[in-house]
Amino acid sequence: MLRQLPPPPSIDPAANEVQECSPMRLIFWLIIVTLTCGRSLPASDGQEAKPEKATPVGYIICSDRENDHFASMLLDICKKLPAGRISCGETVNVVQRHGDWLEIALPDNRPRYLPANMVSQSADKFVPFDRNSGVEDKGAVDCPVPPAPREFGPRAIYAPDPEYTEKARRMKISGTVVLSLIVGIDGLPRDVKVEKGLGYGLDEKALEAARKWKFQPAVKDGQPFEKQIRLSMSFRLY
Repeated sequence: MLRQLPPPPSIDPAANEVQECSPMRLIFWLIIVTLTCGRSLPASDGQEAKPEKATPVGYIICSDRENDHFASMLLDICKKLPAGRISCGETVNVVQRHGDWLEIALPDNRPRYLPANMVSQSADKFVPFDRNSGVEDKGAVDCPVPPAPREFGPRAIYAPDPEYTEKARRMKISGTVVLSLIVGIDGLPRDVKVEKGLGYGLDEKALEAARKWKFQPAVKDGQPFEKQIRLSMSFRLY
């Protein structure tokens, strides 16, 4: 006689899917935990992160000569570009030293410069920001030497000789009359005067001739300018 077998257990597809996916999810979460722990390792390896070095604070100290109680700042040490003024007693952040100057930081983050003897570590008495202050000294600023201005004096382009007077010729007078004059930017002489004369009418002849001269004007950095010169008028008998 045959015994009836019990029906096979039912299989829940959803439960089977969970059982199949559980190992994958476990691996996924293990990876997440590992990455998270790995990122936190540098901060938990026994070494504390070093805090950033604080910028030293200085106090503006004005001398007795500063009657308006303000100190003048510069934007550029070499060019001496002004950068406004700051009140005496105000606090500033000291960035670094440049010889006799201190670079300070203001809220707009533009560097300003003040004389080192106007900024103190203490508000009560003057304590300079020297080598022991912790402020780095970059040394004096090496300012470029500006080129010497190119200047050229006036040059005569028309110079008639003076005439002899009959009296000077009869007396056989010879020598030099020294004149002073100003050459204008138009190249013409003006304010012609006798500095050293000979007499016998030769001084007047020298003035008459000099007023007829024409010049290339003096030039400085490419621009003409007025220049006073001396002019010698020679009288010789041959």
